[in-house]
Amino acid sequence: MDLDVLLEYRDDVRFEHSGIAPSTWNGDVAALQLFHDSAVGAGIIKSPLMTARDWQRLRVADRSVRWPRVVEAEDYGRFRAVGLQGLDGHGRMTEAGLAMRTPVRDALYADFLVSHGCRRAEASHLTLLDLPARVPSRAFNTGFLPPEICKWGSGRELEESAAWASRLAVYQETEWFLTVEIAQSALRRLSSAGDLVVVTDVARRGQRDCGVLVKGLGWRRLATLSKRQRTRLVATPDIIRRLGAEPGAGRTLSMVRDDWLIPLAAFPGTRTPMVGPEAWSMTFREANARVAACQGRESRRVTPHMLRHTFAVNTLSDLLRQVADADRAYLLNLDEARRTDTAMLRRRYQNPLLRVQRLLGHKNLETTLLYLQYLVQESQAAIPQGDSWIEHFLGEGGE
Repeated sequence: MDLDVLLEYRDDVRFEHSGIAPSTWNGDVAALQLFHDSAVGAGIIKSPLMTARDWQRLRVADRSVRWPRVVEAEDYGRFRAVGLQGLDGHGRMTEAGLAMRTPVRDALYADFLVSHGCRRAEASHLTLLDLPARVPSRAFNTGFLPPEICKWGSGRELEESAAWASRLAVYQETEWFLTVEIAQSALRRLSSAGDLVVVTDVARRGQRDCGVLVKGLGWRRLATLSKRQRTRLVATPDIIRRLGAEPGAGRTLSMVRDDWLIPLAAFPGTRTPMVGPEAWSMTFREANARVAACQGRESRRVTPHMLRHTFAVNTLSDLLRQVADADRAYLLNLDEARRTDTAMLRRRYQNPLLRVQRLLGHKNLETTLLYLQYLVQESQAAIPQGDSWIEHFLGEGGE
C-alpha cells in the first residue's frame, strides 16, 4: 500500500455517472483505512503505512447535489394502510394484517416522523417523559429532544402536533395495553438479569431539567440518560398512572397492574422495552414489500428518512406561504400595519429557513437551504407552494 500509487489511481478515475461516484470512492477509502488501522492495532502491520493526513488527502470533494426524496400524500396513505396496518387496497383487513401484532404503533411511529421531522434514532429513543404535558386548546405543545439522542448533540425543542397527540391517545387506549402485557415475561427475565433501568419517581415533569429516580443509581436528569440506558428504561406502575392522569393521555395508562414493569418508550416493543432504529428499518422494509405485493412494481418505496424530508419540504412550503400572505396583508393594510404590535411584526419577519433548521436540528444552514432549492425546482410539478398535506392527513384520520 503506497500513498502515491493510490493518489495516481484516484486521479485516473473519472468521477462521473459512468465512473465511480465521489461518495463511493470516499466510502472505499474509509473501509481501507479501517482495515489498515485494525491491522496495525493487531500487530499484523508493524508500523502505520500512512498518516491520518494521508488518508484525508485520498478523499475527494463531493459536489453533487442530492435532492431530498419526499413522499406524496397518496403514497404515504397507501404505505401506512397497506404496508404498516395490513389492509388491502379497499381498506379491508388482510391475512397478513391479522398476523401483525402492532399495526397501530407502527403507523403512529411513521406519523410521528412525517409530522415532526425527527430522525429515525431520535424517534426510537423517545420516552413518554420527553413528550410534553398537553394543553388541549393548543395547536402544539412543546417538549424536548435531549442532546444524547440527537445527531451532533443537537438537542432541541419538540413541537408536538396536537393531531398526532390525539392519535397517541388512541394508541394508548387500544393496542398499547396489550403490547405492555405481552412484554411482561420478557421484562421479568431482563429484570432478573439486571438489564433494566427502573424509574421509581419523577420530578419536574415536562421541564428540561426533568429528573428521574433510578433504582440503584439515585436521581438522574432525564436529558443525560444515554441511548443504551433509554433502551432499557422501564417505570413502576405509579409513574405510569401519574402520566395517565394528565390531560389527553390514554385511559389504559391508569389501568396497569401493580406487579408490572412498564416500558417508558413512546413506541414500546413486545420483547424489549424499546424498539431500536434497526428494527424500525426492518419494519419499513417489510411494509414496502407488502405494498409492492398489493400494488405491483409501481408502488413508491418509503424510508424513515424520506418522511423527515417530507416534513421539511411541507413545513418550509407552509412557512413561505405564510410570509407571502403576510406581505400581501401588510401592503393592503399599511396604515393599520404601522400600528401592529411588536410580536406580530416579529412573526412577519421570521425567517422560514432558520425555523426549519431549528426544527430539524441541522448543524449548518446550508443543509436546510437544499429544501428551498428543491421547492424552486419542483414547485410547478410536485409541491405547490403552501400545499402541505400532513396536518390535514392526521386531522382527518388518515382516510
